Amino acid sequence: MISIGVSDCGQKKMLDKGEFLCLRVDGLKNPAALILKQELLSVGGDAALSRDAIMGGSAEIDGNSAILMATIAQLRQLTVKMQNQPFGLKNLAVEIIEFIEKQKLPPKGIKCRDKQLVFNKTLIMGILNITPDSFYDGGKYFDVDKAVAQALKLAADGADIIDIGAASSRPGHIPVTAEEEISRLLPVLKQIVRKTDLPISIDTDSADTAKAALETGADIINDIGGLQKDTGMAAVAAAFDAPVIVMHSGKEGCYGDVIADISAFFTRSKQIATTHGIADTNLIYDPGLGGGIGFGKNTAENMEILRRLPELTVCWRPLLIGASNKGFIGNIINADIDNREFGNAAVTTAAVAAGAAIIRVHNVTAAQDVIAMADAIYKSSGDTQNG
Repeated sequence: MISIGVSDCGQKKMLDKGEFLCLRVDGLKNPAALILKQELLSVGGDAALSRDAIMGGSAEIDGNSAILMATIAQLRQLTVKMQNQPFGLKNLAVEIIEFIEKQKLPPKGIKCRDKQLVFNKTLIMGILNITPDSFYDGGKYFDVDKAVAQALKLAADGADIIDIGAASSRPGHIPVTAEEEISRLLPVLKQIVRKTDLPISIDTDSADTAKAALETGADIINDIGGLQKDTGMAAVAAAFDAPVIVMHSGKEGCYGDVIADISAFFTRSKQIATTHGIADTNLIYDPGLGGGIGFGKNTAENMEILRRLPELTVCWRPLLIGASNKGFIGNIINADIDNREFGNAAVTTAAVAAGAAIIRVHNVTAAQDVIAMADAIYKSSGDTQNG
């Protein structure tokens, strides 16, 4: 519109008419689903309903789902019509308006104790594994001095966050106790927090480990259990006012709709966070790409998540993507673990295009170039809408 000379006032009026959305709504009673479709049709949109809903069949436990298809302007008209409707539609109208307004706001920065994450570009999280058995670099940085040197290299290469893991989560890993995890972690962490000002994230599913790390100077909890494995994790995060990365975990081949299942998981995690007093602005979401126990996606499921990332980034922001060197990339490009950098680049580009805010990688230098180009293509100067 700028290129053809539309006035500022005209642009403001037209934008809502030009932006088309497809929104999934779950838990609708049959009458609500039918009313929703009729009202949306009356303003020029439409709603896709199941055959059972249209034919008046009974929704058993969770109710019906609907896909609303309309411009933002039509959705605003719909919400006005829903104000006096029964069956929970008035509350749904409020949720739709909140969703629309959220899309117009840039993602907020996240305070990490005395530091700040600012989403004016796609951020890079550099991985530091201080384990003997991680899938990519297990044992390489198990020595304290080597681990500290690698952390400083990640910072020098351009990482925005350093993510330290002292217990492997690779497929087939042998679990370790929190005591063992802490004994590996703290000698390294104590030195790193003195030598870099970058935010430090701790990759763990143990509340005891998270507490020890935060006491030592870490800033972020990267909870691979998504606040749902260790019941003490949310209380620890709340006590330190620490941001939490909520990672989804599941089981390969057991999803009805993998994106819907991830969203439901995130909803439960958010409810746990809210119950413990963790602010929404302290949550970062990770769909948990990868296979095996803990990640729980096969190659097809990982690819479906990547294809449908915009469905997550519109609702769950900021979103983190961690696919670096993982097995599904090797399966697609038929490459061993040391030759997956081009595959990593393709995944990173797709994630940036879809609106991911943070990319978790082993090779920060390579990621810097890929993200710089992807940001230049998909995120115009000053535009953080997709962040």
